[in-house]
Amino acid sequence: MHVYKLKYNNKQEALNDLMKKGIIKDKTIRESSYMKNTLAVVDVGKIIDQPAKYDENENLIKEATYIDGYHIDLMLREPKTFKNEITTQNPVHLFA
Repeated sequence: MHVYKLKYNNKQEALNDLMKKGIIKDKTIRESSYMKNTLAVVDVGKIIDQPAKYDENENLIKEATYIDGYHIDLMLREPKTFKNEITTQNPVHLFA
């Protein structure tokens, strides 16, 4: 099993790349779209850097901020090379 954390500019770029690399067969991230080598695709999406802040009446004081990029986690049977693979000290998603 091979696990990857990938960073893209946006979701469309991610879907296009995953199709081009033979990880999914259509532009959806669902199990029925997986190719033979694909065990799991997790659409992590945008990751919150600083959560939104609200007052005691639940009025928004400050919008949430996000780290750069759109994130996808993969689990594959066979290894693949990705130029956009990242490492992180505090992942928001892990495979069990």
